[in-house]
Amino acid sequence: MKVYKLFLDIYYNDFGTFRNVYYSLCSVYVQFENRSAHQRKLLKNHFVFRFVPFSGNFNEFMLPFIFEIKEFEQEKLMKVNSEDSWVIASLGIVTIDLPQGNNMAGVLQHNANKGCRTCTASQESLTNSYQDIPAISKYHHTTDVQFKEISDEPAITRQNQLYTEYGLRAKPSILDWLLRERHLQTLQDVYHATAGKIRRLLKLTYDHSDRV
Repeated sequence: MKVYKLFLDIYYNDFGTFRNVYYSLCSVYVQFENRSAHQRKLLKNHFVFRFVPFSGNFNEFMLPFIFEIKEFEQEKLMKVNSEDSWVIASLGIVTIDLPQGNNMAGVLQHNANKGCRTCTASQESLTNSYQDIPAISKYHHTTDVQFKEISDEPAITRQNQLYTEYGLRAKPSILDWLLRERHLQTLQDVYHATAGKIRRLLKLTYDHSDRV
């Protein structure tokens, strides 16, 4: 039998820019990563998966999708062009605006001391060009252990200390129920990452000019 392997990319937008003007309506888009780069750019190949209703809970909204993808991760027998075929599907990359992207990666907000999705650099060391990137990077298996340490800690005060120490949220994302690498497959938001660097550069320039 034929085997079809699919990778699904997700884009989640809660339209936070307009949250003070309209009711908060979130949306989830899906596209197939198996397509060529040119095909992935076409608007017609981005599918609206569903709109999250006003005041809806993202986790509850995504549960049916999560359960269905988990079935496809184990292979599923389906009819494709009137032929029995095995279909395997898994989650590809997840693109989300700040700060929701950090939520999906299980990381503290980007303005926290260790609020980067992919590394443990502190706010003070972000401009250090001599960072040992492999040493400070966040790895899925490492944060798995840290999440377990946080959940096993009975004292709330100690839990809060661990949040700050590891730069992690209380619980991992619901997307971690699927087979994925939370830090590599949750992409950085290019606009916010660039804007954050520009803001920091302007602040450093302004502070330096004041001292001069």
